[in-house]
Amino acid sequence: MKYKCTVCGHLYEPEQGDNVGGVPEGTDFEDLPGEWSCPVCGIAKAQYVPDDSGRRNGASMALNGLKSTFAWIKGSDTPNPSVVIQSPKRS
Repeated sequence: MKYKCTVCGHLYEPEQGDNVGGVPEGTDFEDLPGEWSCPVCGIAKAQYVPDDSGRRNGASMALNGLKSTFAWIKGSDTPNPSVVIQSPKRS
């Protein structure tokens, strides 16, 4: 079963392990050391929850969402990091 970080959305997938934390492929979440933490945001293992949504990577999904937002603002498929969203002026 996959487990999801409640802070950044990272998914721990046992079949992939965690090469950043030195956890070999095939290591179940329950078998991770108690001091193991999220390789993306550093939050403790205790902040992960079971996830069976079938999604691969929360950070990737967030990035795709940002790209879609930029494309919508600009009116193209290419994100533009110089786009700034401003609140409308109140009269």
